[in-house]
Amino acid sequence: MILLINTQTGAREVVNEVDPAKIADTISRQLRKQLPPVRVGSVVCPKGIKLTEGATFQCTADVAGDQLPVTVTLSHVDTDTGSYEADFKQAKALLDANKVVEEIQLRLPEQAAGATVDCGTWRLRVVEVGGSVECTVSLGSKRRVVRVVVDDVKGTAHFEPATVWPLTPPKVVKKATS
Repeated sequence: MILLINTQTGAREVVNEVDPAKIADTISRQLRKQLPPVRVGSVVCPKGIKLTEGATFQCTADVAGDQLPVTVTLSHVDTDTGSYEADFKQAKALLDANKVVEEIQLRLPEQAAGATVDCGTWRLRVVEVGGSVECTVSLGSKRRVVRVVVDDVKGTAHFEPATVWPLTPPKVVKKATS
C-alpha cells in the first residue's frame, strides 16, 4: 500500500498497487540463489498493477544476456494493509549448453564415443516450450544436426532425431567357399 499526500490540499490517498521494485528485487534474489554461477542482470516489472487476489503479470529478467520472462501471481491480498504474497514462475525454459552437450554425449553409441558435440557459443539460452535449439554432432567427416526440443519450462527436452547418431551395423565378412 502506498500512502500519497497531496501537497496542495493535504488530502491523503491510499494507492493499492504492487511495488514493482520490490517484486523485481525478490525475483533477482531468487534467480541468483537458483543460478549461482550465472550473471543475473536487471529485472523489470510493470507499474500500475493493482493489488487484487489472483492478479497475474509478467516481469522480465536479464539472465546471462538473454531475457527470461517470469510470471507473477498475487495471493493472500489484504488491501487494508497492502500486504500480499507473490508466486514466481519462469514463463520459458532456461537451457544450459553444458547439460545439453552431456545429454547428447550420453546418447551416442559406443562406435561414436569420440564424436564432438557443438551447440554454438551460448552458455544459457531462454527457449519457449515447443521451441528448439540445434547442435551438431561430428565424427571425422560425418555430421549430424540434432534438434533439442523443449518440453516444459523446467528445461526438460527431447531430441530429434531421437537417435542422435545413426547406428552402423557391424560389417559381416563372408568367407569364400571353395
